[in-house]
Amino acid sequence: MRPLAASCPLEVSRPPEVSRPLVVLLVLMSLLFRKTRVGLHMRAVADNAESATLAGVSTSRILAIGWGAAAAIGALAGVLVTPLSPQQLGLTTMFPIFIAASAAALFGGLDSLVGAVVGGLTIGVLESMLSGYISVIGGSLQQTSALLIIVVILFVRPNGLFGTKKLERV
Repeated sequence: MRPLAASCPLEVSRPPEVSRPLVVLLVLMSLLFRKTRVGLHMRAVADNAESATLAGVSTSRILAIGWGAAAAIGALAGVLVTPLSPQQLGLTTMFPIFIAASAAALFGGLDSLVGAVVGGLTIGVLESMLSGYISVIGGSLQQTSALLIIVVILFVRPNGLFGTKKLERV
């Protein structure tokens, strides 16, 4: 078994069993948001809840579906992470993953599913390269590099690479 990352206590023993459900989930979420009525309603409520309500969308129902989907995805993440390192499972096990996921979402754009995937791959490659080529960054400073990436992205391009700029007119 090999460590998932220098700062992450998880070990990868069966990557295909972890990556297959994630790819399926990514495709299903992409289809949900792009091809279904519920996905259209979710995007409308996320964009402007008041306008969605005026258009006849039940915002409370859509928010409940959204929170339920988020809970299900979180449960799936817990189920997929647990076999990787059951002896080290604790309250802070997911913290390095949360930091990297936040950096990836901000890097790609909070309103773009493709941006989140590209951001995740980019953050993963950057962290691996930084910890591999700069020996000081390996270990506990690897999370700091993700936080630094978050700060730089928020200063340079607050909407992320694939995020859309919101324009408000008065």
